[in-house]
Amino acid sequence: MSDPNVIKIGHGISFDVRALSRDFNLHICNVFDTYEASKVLGLEEKGLAKVCSYYGLEEGEEYKRLKGMWQTCDWKRRPMEEGQLLYGAMDVWYLELLRVLMIRDLTRGGWDEGYAVTTEEKQVLEGMESEPEDVWSDARETRTGSMMESSGYDTPPEEEEDIGVMTARKLRLDYNLMTTLKASQQRCLCVYTHKPDPPIEHNRALISVKREVKSWGVKHDNLLKDIITWREEKAKVYEVDPSSVVTIEFAIKIVRGLAMEVLKWCPKDEEEVEKFLKMIEFEVPGVLGLEDGGGKRELRILIEESGVLEVKGDEDEGEEYTVKEEKKKEDRKGSSPVKAALIVGVVAFAAVVFLSIARRKK
Repeated sequence: MSDPNVIKIGHGISFDVRALSRDFNLHICNVFDTYEASKVLGLEEKGLAKVCSYYGLEEGEEYKRLKGMWQTCDWKRRPMEEGQLLYGAMDVWYLELLRVLMIRDLTRGGWDEGYAVTTEEKQVLEGMESEPEDVWSDARETRTGSMMESSGYDTPPEEEEDIGVMTARKLRLDYNLMTTLKASQQRCLCVYTHKPDPPIEHNRALISVKREVKSWGVKHDNLLKDIITWREEKAKVYEVDPSSVVTIEFAIKIVRGLAMEVLKWCPKDEEEVEKFLKMIEFEVPGVLGLEDGGGKRELRILIEESGVLEVKGDEDEGEEYTVKEEKKKEDRKGSSPVKAALIVGVVAFAAVVFLSIARRKK
């Protein structure tokens, strides 16, 4: 990846650059970004599928099937399914040919005046047509019959002996190509920069929540620390950044919801945990949002072991209700003499004021 003598081809590589630098400490250089080329060429739709379709590179049936199954799946899950790996490989199947076609169009002004397909380009195009039959057959069938000719664009003449070849010296003077390459190399600078979370005690959101929620106690502090420790361990398992498991902010929201008694029962299964999480935020993020329920199951155990929620039976609830009612009655009895004395004092004061005003009038 870091070898400047090897050309890397991608489409919108910023995310890939960040992921590779974050997870594998790999830094990429010498890239041709087909997304940047589509911008320079002024294509209306710049998604990879649309660009391929623009050049007549249609999707095969096997690729369409895999795309429907895996395009929107959670790519953080490990291990990956065989179908995911196959779809990932087929998704970049046309990039090498696409680079040739796009460079042709980027340098059109040069070869219109006398350009010939180089031997290297011929080998690329012929090699993509002559590989042995395998799982790629569906995708490859759409390219047969000289895709450069069927794409509907002028193909540079192939008689090298009659006209000159566009050399590297001339290509360096081509504005469109150099603009594309410059933008592609700038994409390589979009490396991942880790911003460590500040100590949880200094988190502004947590300080604000503690001021707001008077029932927040030591158990809630311990539960929050347990969730943060759990997310660190999960991040190692999934080989992702801890914030991709669950953010500090969402962890605080979970404990805040428990402290405010949004959840008034101890969850018995993953469905009840999901119900609670959706009370906090409709789209549950990170590992907690996965359909396998593993994250929810582990969160349920953390809540259960923290003791922030106590499970009470019907008899206990009845006793607690009776005690509360008796306490209210006692408070009412104790406050009755005070209220009566206050009322008498107010009436006496009003009478004195009334008599004083009457005497002045006389």
